[in-house]
Amino acid sequence: MAFSSDRANHSLTVAKQMYEKALEKTGDEFYAKKMFHLGLVHDIGYQFTDNNKEHAHVGGEFLREEGYEYWKEVYDHGNPNLTERPSDEWFLLNIADMQTDAKGNRVSFDERLKDIGDRYGFDSYEYLTARTLVMAL
Repeated sequence: MAFSSDRANHSLTVAKQMYEKALEKTGDEFYAKKMFHLGLVHDIGYQFTDNNKEHAHVGGEFLREEGYEYWKEVYDHGNPNLTERPSDEWFLLNIADMQTDAKGNRVSFDERLKDIGDRYGFDSYEYLTARTLVMAL
């Protein structure tokens, strides 16, 4: 279990994108800062599990226990099969996440999918879920 420097770069770029998009959309600096924070912590679960499928739930549960406002967005990020409509913050997080590669570079959705496919395989759970997520965004 480890939160690598690449993961930190990925999270920082997601955070920066969320800040920029939230500020542009709402003009609300405080809200944009909250979105930066959400982007920064969205992959915290990787510190506590090596299971790619569980990192969002592990991180979300940790943040819920801490009383974090957006724990559910962390818990559900990357999941394209939610039974209820996700929040605007969930959409913002997933858009930024799917436009940031594993090393923290800003990329297109197609480039991000290729990044995931190259790392896990194009028939992997990770790739197939990410492809479904991108189609839902």
